[in-house]
Amino acid sequence: MARISLILILFMNTDATAQSTFVPNYDENKVVNYSLPDLGDIVGEKINNVSQWEKAKGKWLQIYASEMYGIFPSKKISVTSKLLVQKPILNGKAEMNVWEVSLAGKLKVHLIGFIPLGTPVKAALLGLNFCGINTVFMDADIPVSSKYVICNESPFFNNHIANNKAVGTQEDKWQIEKVINAGYASFSVACADFEEDFPDGYKEGVRTILANDLKVNPKDWSAMSAWAWGLSKMLDVIKTLPELKNTKMILHGHSRMGKASLWAAANDTRFDAVIAIQSGEGGAALLRRNFGEGIEPITTRFPHWFLPDFAKYAGNESTLPFDQHILLSLIAPRPLFVSSALDDQWADPKGEFLSAKEAGVAYQLYRKKGITEVNMPDTEVLVGKNVNYYIRKGKHEVNALDWDYFLKFIPKVVSGDF
Repeated sequence: MARISLILILFMNTDATAQSTFVPNYDENKVVNYSLPDLGDIVGEKINNVSQWEKAKGKWLQIYASEMYGIFPSKKISVTSKLLVQKPILNGKAEMNVWEVSLAGKLKVHLIGFIPLGTPVKAALLGLNFCGINTVFMDADIPVSSKYVICNESPFFNNHIANNKAVGTQEDKWQIEKVINAGYASFSVACADFEEDFPDGYKEGVRTILANDLKVNPKDWSAMSAWAWGLSKMLDVIKTLPELKNTKMILHGHSRMGKASLWAAANDTRFDAVIAIQSGEGGAALLRRNFGEGIEPITTRFPHWFLPDFAKYAGNESTLPFDQHILLSLIAPRPLFVSSALDDQWADPKGEFLSAKEAGVAYQLYRKKGITEVNMPDTEVLVGKNVNYYIRKGKHEVNALDWDYFLKFIPKVVSGDF
């Protein structure tokens, strides 16, 4: 109980600080003039072809790792899994599996998967969840997370810890049956299994427990990198499943999980496509735009998400050696879907659109088309080719309408027909 009280005090203090020192800008007329770094700035030359860009990508990854997200560990460790639950669901249309995954024999996480039965699986989705795997689907056999999570709605969570009543409380955000009906598999793992989402969460997470195995100092990476790296390790497990041998793997994430998904895909090219949902500041949105959430509040409220030195760019965004269109460019030539919500001005939808559009320069090197539209599209109009963008009415959440649009994107990933 003392640990939970300390967590709550930390969050209350940091929120109060952010509210007293930062006033967000929601006026496009007050957006500062800015220029964006060029793809070739990191190597001091114009990028004209794929060979040049492939060499530059490694340097961009290094500077993101040193200035923002921290190291994405490359040292291999043992990743083993034990099947805990296997049962048919949805009247036999699919099979639900829960694995206990052991990382280096020291840290155990739970991975849940829903796999269609009786048909070849052409695509599989993987995403981090906020509140525990027991929240993504209504089934009493799913183990209940004992980790601190950001969810705390009564009576489903007690001091940010899930109880049995939390089962299925987030299932509308995952739309498992809709995904299964489309013929795709869906996997999820809780971000808290790798690192709990508060400043001292690293002390009982991968950054500390696996420090010796990974040969990385806990302070050399962030919660965002821990979550992203965890996704990569879950892909290690999924890739061993025989029914998914020739399956396209699509990474998706909402909000802070969208940020982690983009960073994971930038580092691990085994992910065939990415869906970044309202990922905002530190995700898809341009940092230089001075609109909505800025570097100051995000690094004040959530100092563990990024390296401590990233905060030095608060109010000095023009001195950043990169902006988020570069992060999106690192996904090229793999398909990318960026989505926004009209009422989610904090996440800067226009900044997400402009970033996705600018990333098209990298896709053109591979003779892939991005977004050709000059202006933001109307709501519920999907634009772009290999880079897709969509905005809907409503707030900062994932809903059934979003999944309708994601399920228009996935067949193109499978067929390559953009």
